[in-house]
Amino acid sequence: MRFARRPAVTGEWSGQAVPHRLRTDGGSAMVEKTTDLDGRRGMAAQKATELRRLRIEVENDQAALRARQASLEKSLAAAPSAGWAEAVEKARYLIGLFAETLAADDPRRQLLIKSLLADFDRLLAAQGPDNDDHAGE
Repeated sequence: MRFARRPAVTGEWSGQAVPHRLRTDGGSAMVEKTTDLDGRRGMAAQKATELRRLRIEVENDQAALRARQASLEKSLAAAPSAGWAEAVEKARYLIGLFAETLAADDPRRQLLIKSLLADFDRLLAAQGPDNDDHAGE
């Protein structure tokens, strides 16, 4: 006899304690006592479950990061920079994105990126906080 698979009633149960079901009047009812599924699985199944949980957690983190990144990019593109410091922050962001690509693996490009970021720090420090809007005039 084959049984149809029932959908989970209270969310994902993998690795969680699953409520025992009691048959009463042909239906099923929830009880207080739960079964620890991880304790009943073999080591290989436990490891597979843990890897699946970690993968899902990483995927969720990446989705949240993409959403924050999209929000930042929208904010950066929303208006022109008010001064050199804001323009430098936009450039730092773009350089950081480029630095994560395969094209940036070239040692010469790594040196250029490092040098440019150091130039930003040096020039902004020499400019001072009071001259932000008038730098380069």
